[in-house]
Amino acid sequence: MSGNELAIAIVASVLVYKLLHTFMTLRYRNDRKEQKFQRREANVDLEQLSQTALSLEQRINTLESILDQDAPGWRTRHDRL
Repeated sequence: MSGNELAIAIVASVLVYKLLHTFMTLRYRNDRKEQKFQRREANVDLEQLSQTALSLEQRINTLESILDQDAPGWRTRHDRL
């Protein structure tokens, strides 16, 4: 290889390295942003599920108290635990 060919090969190698490095950096940065967004969405979903569970628990407690008043002994007839 002559001096010019070697210089061109080195410059081309450096450019390819820089391009790949830039591409990989941008790709993984985007992946991290997406993961962060998904974690935020999951936290919001968990909070909504928690609120729904609390609401359902309150409803069940209300229904059980009504049954306790209107149908005493219902627990012994229907509890399977």
